[in-house]
Amino acid sequence: YLADEEEAKEYMLSGDSSFDFSSGEHFTCGFSKTILTPTDVKDNKYFIAGYNSNNKAEDVLDDMFARAIFIDDNKDNGGVIFCSIDAVGMSRNDINDIRKLVLQSNEIGKLKSINICCTHSHSAIDTQGLWGEKIYKSGRNEEFMNELKKKTATAIIEAFRNRADGKLYFSKIETEDLQYDCRTPETYDRNLNRIHFVPDDKTKKEIFAVNFASHAELLGSKTKKVSADFPCYMIKEIEENHKNCEVIYLNGAIGGMISAKEIKKVYRHEIDCEEYTKEFGKALGELVLSLNDEEEIEPIINIKSKQINVPAENFVLILARLLK
Repeated sequence: YLADEEEAKEYMLSGDSSFDFSSGEHFTCGFSKTILTPTDVKDNKYFIAGYNSNNKAEDVLDDMFARAIFIDDNKDNGGVIFCSIDAVGMSRNDINDIRKLVLQSNEIGKLKSINICCTHSHSAIDTQGLWGEKIYKSGRNEEFMNELKKKTATAIIEAFRNRADGKLYFSKIETEDLQYDCRTPETYDRNLNRIHFVPDDKTKKEIFAVNFASHAELLGSKTKKVSADFPCYMIKEIEENHKNCEVIYLNGAIGGMISAKEIKKVYRHEIDCEEYTKEFGKALGELVLSLNDEEEIEPIINIKSKQINVPAENFVLILARLLK
């Protein structure tokens, strides 16, 4: 146990030992993405995660991606990776497997933090094992998981290779009537936030990092199609109307729980969920593109991570671990 914990700390990376608020000369950023969707969805057994158990995927609506951005403030403290995976969630063990692949490749220079999150799509392939045929049977396809880890690590390495010097800008806009808080107390971030990288070399692509709080669950519980849900269609809208850019979506604080405005109609299957998913994503994409009041960000990155252990006392959780 202690050896596992020490390894977990090693690959997590702790970030800055102390914060430095002096400014670097410029930012350096890089981006890469990779498709994670397996080619044999119709022929193999994959379960859709986020709704009901034993919901076998029958088709693909749109692809699952891993997207990664590398950011460095050029103060010789090391760069930072942010990676977003189109999935409902990932365990720390799986995330550390990806970090381990990246660090052991020796392909990247000095790194102080590797941050891997999920978009929380409720229509992606099960990456946690909670949605199998039975409550006591894992829904994970281990071959798929191994490929996901390798491809994600490769995307992170490619983001570093694709780096360019430039400037970062921040802007935000209130989303007005797009969100709904399903549970009391009603409290959530109503802003859509955008960080925009503009490279000095105009042959390189710009990068948008978009942060917005909403459960990606708009396809509804009856869906049989693998999908990244609304973030896919937000990104498509941006890429189709801004030809020289790449986009990474980083979901916001969604516990509580924050979803899309018409989510109750989705729950009750009162609307065409595929159409609504695409419309919602398109509306977000249009908002991202409408932002023009940008503030330049000073080249300063401070980040620190710490491992927190919470002992499991719930006997169901303990039994789940024993049953793997």
